[in-house]
Amino acid sequence: MPTSPGLSRKYPHHYLAPRKYALVISCVDCRLLDDLVRFLDHDNLTNRYYHLTFAGCAIGLNKKAPVYHPTCTQRSAHTCVPFDFSTWKQALYDHLKLVLTLTKGEVTDVYVIEHADCGAYKAFLNVDYYADTANPDTDAEHNDHHAHALELAKELIEWYDTPAAKALAADLKKQFGLEELRPPLVRGFLMDLRGGVERLFDSPTPGKRAKKARTPAASADDECYM
Repeated sequence: MPTSPGLSRKYPHHYLAPRKYALVISCVDCRLLDDLVRFLDHDNLTNRYYHLTFAGCAIGLNKKAPVYHPTCTQRSAHTCVPFDFSTWKQALYDHLKLVLTLTKGEVTDVYVIEHADCGAYKAFLNVDYYADTANPDTDAEHNDHHAHALELAKELIEWYDTPAAKALAADLKKQFGLEELRPPLVRGFLMDLRGGVERLFDSPTPGKRAKKARTPAASADDECYM
């Protein structure tokens, strides 16, 4: 049962529905776990998605991850060793390969789901978008989430052209007769603290710029009462 049935959650509808299996990448924040499940159920993904969680979702998983010194109080003149995000990236791609094997290569969609007021963004970037609680810097917050989610999306798609992916494709063909291991549609989303969801961008194509999600005029069709 929903824990807050009276809330109105706004979900985006203007994109293709997932076709087969999906990989969901999200943050570890406990405040929005039930809202995340509700959104995925809305997209008809119940019992057909694999879920990976990392603090900050995309921020530590892409090549533009910030240099983070968790024990250093002098961030501008530090001498300590920075946090190693490479282990997170390795875990992501290890799990992706496993999921592709378990689904016989049928992961057609990847959801990168960021969320507002993320503690990991605050720590890793040393920025507080909500320092002025009466007038939070939501534009900067939105831009940072968009940038890191989009960079991760591009890198996920580019991975399918790497030697590791080609070796996996050969194994899947041998085991299951898979003719081709195709890159999935990768979409970025941003969830607010009421559980509403905004689509950040359409799936990027290798060598091309990703399309920013268009914000359609508000309509009753976009309001979901769960």
